[in-house]
Amino acid sequence: MADHNEIDTHPAWEDALGFGLGVTIVLTPYMTGDGVSQTVQLTTTFLGLIILIAAFAERLQVIDGVQEPAREWEEVLQSILGAAMIALPFLFGYAGSGTLRYWHFGLGAAVLLLAMVELRRDYVGDLQRHGWRQHK
Repeated sequence: MADHNEIDTHPAWEDALGFGLGVTIVLTPYMTGDGVSQTVQLTTTFLGLIILIAAFAERLQVIDGVQEPAREWEEVLQSILGAAMIALPFLFGYAGSGTLRYWHFGLGAAVLLLAMVELRRDYVGDLQRHGWRQHK
């Protein structure tokens, strides 16, 4: 079973927010009605599903108490995917028009910010577990 302290140091809201962001990213090309290409729809769906799966995998690790030496792979993947969401309008040429660009900029920034918050929490938690930084 998972160590109670491990679950406390990784709040469930972070993973729930990751789920929500992933689902919202999947739905954005269909909600906006901007008439984007099928390639943009498929790419957005793929990125959103991977973000969703990464958040789900992290929640499973916390619940199961898996102690990997480098369990930050989810956050690294989410930060890469968040940056990809921000770059998507430029790569596919819809950065100059339509509401989908704003959705992708905002959602990409939210995924990237969430990943940075989680990485920071993991880093500080690792320092504290190894005695490098004590609570005052």
